[in-house]
Amino acid sequence: MTTLSAYRHPLSERLYSGGAGADAGKVLKLAYEAISNLGSSDSYTPTKHELFAMHLKSLRGEAPEPFGDDTLLAATAFWSVFPKHFAVPELSLDDDGEVMFDWSPSAGRMVTVALRYDGRMSYAARLGGGRTRHGTEYFNDAFPAWLGDLLSELGS
Repeated sequence: MTTLSAYRHPLSERLYSGGAGADAGKVLKLAYEAISNLGSSDSYTPTKHELFAMHLKSLRGEAPEPFGDDTLLAATAFWSVFPKHFAVPELSLDDDGEVMFDWSPSAGRMVTVALRYDGRMSYAARLGGGRTRHGTEYFNDAFPAWLGDLLSELGS
């Protein structure tokens, strides 16, 4: 059983309070402090913070796309095993609430991975010279070797 399937308590219950006033402010401050201590690499901390910020915006109704608790768990689990020697991706939300990780070091070359709440990873890559790859795999608590191969080939 993976961490994703074993964990079912909504993260938002611990990170966000919909209430107003001092108590809500304390909850958000505590959440920020907890999040800021999760990372081990300073260059990767902003991306981790961006994931939580996207989730909080969605909880507040400020994001056009849904970004659920299970998607946040999948994305942070993926990010926690992401090798630090690869370039930091750009993050965004897909229309259906999947977290998009994008690497594009030069024109015509890119790797895009869409990570869904259940760990499904759909990907597409243009590697130059007319070479492309695409498919669907599942994240299982370890960095996917196929993605490492794609990022290495991309030169990311």
